[in-house]
Amino acid sequence: MGNLWLDNWSYGCTTHYADETKFWDDTRSELAYSKNKGTLSAAQNLTINANESITNGETIQNNEFLGQVTTNYQDNPAVAEAIATNGQFKINKPTQAQPYVIETRNEFVDITQFKASQYLFARPNIRFLDPAMSSPITLGDAYWEHQQLQKQISEQTKQTRLYADYDMNATFDRLFDQSNEEYEKLTDEGVEITFGVSLSKAAIKALTQDIVWYENQTVELNGKQYTALMPRLYLAGATLEDLSKTPQAFLSAQNITINSNGTIVNSGTITSQDDTHITASNITNQNGVMTGNNINLNAQNTLLNQSGDITAVNNLKLKAKTIANIASEQTITKGTNITQSVGSASNLQGGNVNINAQDVTNTASNITANNLDITANNSTLPPNKTPPT
Repeated sequence: MGNLWLDNWSYGCTTHYADETKFWDDTRSELAYSKNKGTLSAAQNLTINANESITNGETIQNNEFLGQVTTNYQDNPAVAEAIATNGQFKINKPTQAQPYVIETRNEFVDITQFKASQYLFARPNIRFLDPAMSSPITLGDAYWEHQQLQKQISEQTKQTRLYADYDMNATFDRLFDQSNEEYEKLTDEGVEITFGVSLSKAAIKALTQDIVWYENQTVELNGKQYTALMPRLYLAGATLEDLSKTPQAFLSAQNITINSNGTIVNSGTITSQDDTHITASNITNQNGVMTGNNINLNAQNTLLNQSGDITAVNNLKLKAKTIANIASEQTITKGTNITQSVGSASNLQGGNVNINAQDVTNTASNITANNLDITANNSTLPPNKTPPT
C-alpha cells in the first residue's frame, strides 16, 4: 500500500491511498480507481479530512516523467497470468477466427462493441516482423487491448482520456488512422518501422502524431509460454509538450473543504463554483491554481504561494503566521559563475482580499483587489495593488 492519503471522504467513500485516483470508467459506466493521480470531482460538496499531509499533483524538477511508459509482461509474467485467470478472462487457443491468447468471457462483456488490432492489421502495406504472418496473433482480444491502452494512457498522461471528446473506441480509431499515416510517412522517409519490434529512438523522434504500435511480448500463462503482439502507446513530441503545460491533478466541486493536521501541497488545480475552505499546519501552492467564488486558506504556520495563482471572484482570505507570495527562483552554477533567475510571478486576486499574518512577504508577484486589507507585524509592500480588470 501507499502512504495514507485520506482518512475519509464526507460522501461515504472508503479509505484510499496516495497512489489511487477516482475517475469515471466509460466501459463499465461506474466509478473506478486508477493507480495514477488524476481527477477527483463531486457534483456538490467535496470534503477531505486527513491526519497527515495531502498532495494534489506532483512537485517535479522537469518533465521526464511524461516520457514513454509501457507495461512489459515479459518482466513480470505472473501479472498476465493473474489477470488471465481472474474469472473475467480465459486462455484461448489462437485460431484464424480468434487470433488472440487472452479472451474475455462473453458473460462479462459484449466483445463486438470494441475495435482493436485487426482494424489496423487490415490496412494495406503494413509490414510484419514475419512476412509470412498474414494473421498475426495478439496477446488479448479487443476488450483486453482496450484495458491495456487505457492503462498506458493513464500512465503516460496522468489523465483518463488521451483526447478530451473521444471514448475508447473513438480513441482507437484515431490512433489507428494516425498509426497508418505515420507508418507510411516514416517508411517514405527511410525510417525503419516494423510490427513486432519496438520503435527506434529515431522513429519516436520523427513522430508527428500519437500512435499505437504492436510489439512482441513473451508471457507465461498456466505454465505455457506465448509470444504475441501487444499494443504500445507512443506519444508525439507535440503531445508531450502540451502535457507538460497541463496541471497533472484536478479537484473540482461546487464546494470544497480540506482539513489536514499536516502540510497541504497543491501543484495542480483546485476549483470550486462557490466556496473553498482549506485548513492545515502548512499550505503550499507551488505552480498550482486555486479558483472559486470565495476562498479561505488558514495555515497554523506557513502559507506559501510560489509561482501560483489564487483567484476568488468575491472574497479571498489568507491567515497564517507567515504568508509569502513569491516567484520561484533558479540558481545556475557554471564554473565560478552563479546566476539567479526569477520564474513566473505569483498572483493573489479577489474582489476583497484579506491577509492576516505576523509576517507577509510579496516578492516579484502581484496582489490585485478592489479592497485590500493586510494585517501584519512585518510586511513588504506589494508591487501591484490594483483593482482586477
